[in-house]
Amino acid sequence: MKTLPEKILGIIQELPEGEVITPGSFLHLGSRTAVQRSLSHLIVGGKLFRVARGFYVSAVYGRFGVRPPAPVLVVRSLAKALGELIVITGASAANNLGLTT
Repeated sequence: MKTLPEKILGIIQELPEGEVITPGSFLHLGSRTAVQRSLSHLIVGGKLFRVARGFYVSAVYGRFGVRPPAPVLVVRSLAKALGELIVITGASAANNLGLTT
């Protein structure tokens, strides 16, 4: 029988890189306290990263070890979860268009 952190980790590992999760996503597995405690254990174990209060992302396992997901993917997922519109700055847009270096 799997423990709650193992169940949560199994679900999280199926998500795409940078996908933001919340404790409310796992309330079907146990009480809010148990879920939050399990997420804390996964953070200490290096399996999760805390993005903001109540928002977490899964660690990415690569050839050179564990790393956090790409910031662009995390920001897109967080914006989608919050229902916000996030755009790049004017300087970044000009650089992407090749107008500046």
